[in-house]
Amino acid sequence: MAEKIELETIHVRKGEELNPHVLHKFLEKNIDDLPDGELEIRQFSAGHSNLTYLLKIREREVVLRRPPLGPVAPKAHDMKREFRILSEIHPHFSAAPKPILYSENEEIVGSPFFIMERKYGEVFDSSFPPHLNVTIEDRKRLSTVMVNKLVELHSIDYTKTKLLEITKPENFMERQVNGWIGRYNRAKTSEIAEVDRLMSWLINNVPKNHHSSIIH
Repeated sequence: MAEKIELETIHVRKGEELNPHVLHKFLEKNIDDLPDGELEIRQFSAGHSNLTYLLKIREREVVLRRPPLGPVAPKAHDMKREFRILSEIHPHFSAAPKPILYSENEEIVGSPFFIMERKYGEVFDSSFPPHLNVTIEDRKRLSTVMVNKLVELHSIDYTKTKLLEITKPENFMERQVNGWIGRYNRAKTSEIAEVDRLMSWLINNVPKNHHSSIIH
């Protein structure tokens, strides 16, 4: 297990450290059956949306997520929302990690954060890990599993969960198109005729919503 942890995580990047003493006291107070021992903190290098850390005390491992450092866009990196969504999805979709606790106390890690179950497995990004000898059949099976898991996720009846309280499925596509166009216009540095034609086409061809489901 120790070797696998070393492969999947890195030493915490400079400037993104957590205070182990403060965090350890918080964990002892808020997580049941936490073993005695020193808190080890490592960081997951993959992913750029939020900062994700592995917390380990002897055999017990959990994962902490917090927003990136510095200013963030309004409504982005909402830890409370992410925690609530996981709380509603996990009972119906075991592949999602079980959320353990959420805290708005910024004195612990410098921002709101939440702690969730550690899921084990291989991480596939733009290439396969070098220690795996992946065959064509393995790739076919992996693709099938991915599609089946997405189908399982989409099949959750969100109307029977509390997701109704924090989501707005109506006019989702219109909001996506208008949102991306707005962000493009605020960030653009020059006029590009092709982009103007694309934006016009998107606005005029937004599909009408007939069914809503949870997406990744």
